[in-house]
Amino acid sequence: TNTIELLQPVTPFSGHCQSLYGAASQEFISELEYWQEMKERMNECGEVCSNSAEGQENIQWMTASFDASKFQLTGSLAGFKEEELLLTATAIGMSAVHGKINSAVCLESHGREVPGLDSTDTVGWCTAQFPFSVNVDPHSTLFEQTQEIANIRATVPSNGVGFGILKAAKKLNISYPKTMLVYQGRLDSASHNFEFGKNNFKE
Repeated sequence: TNTIELLQPVTPFSGHCQSLYGAASQEFISELEYWQEMKERMNECGEVCSNSAEGQENIQWMTASFDASKFQLTGSLAGFKEEELLLTATAIGMSAVHGKINSAVCLESHGREVPGLDSTDTVGWCTAQFPFSVNVDPHSTLFEQTQEIANIRATVPSNGVGFGILKAAKKLNISYPKTMLVYQGRLDSASHNFEFGKNNFKE
């Protein structure tokens, strides 16, 4: 039998994490103002943020099924990403529940978009969770609402990676939103579902 030789990782997961933590005082420090403004917008949502340090206790997962191919086609024709459509639908639903225009959700990115840090050969769970606040103007059309949310989503620095790093370095004191939206993405579209996390959200 032939022996398969595996390549040695150039950047092990532990080294990747150390580099991220070191970036808290360098690349990500400039994001502090952005996240503080996010905190102010989240405060307008009232009881939709967790008081716990981690914000992940007693989490309940709900799964919704839909035709992924039609969903992606709709986004493509309208010029929006699937996540942006889901965010709009989620914001409209939450607004109907708590009666406020502003809503806050916790989003998740793959966590590998760090300036100057190549994690191509790093094996590990690098996802990043971060808060996101959205406004749904009831007087706007669905297209306008989605466009507004897409514009706000595009302003998130480093796709949210810096939030968790700054929080771990105790440079931020911001709670996670109680509701978490996780879209599995195009590669997982065959499963035809996405997960919607609910952490003691009061209805």
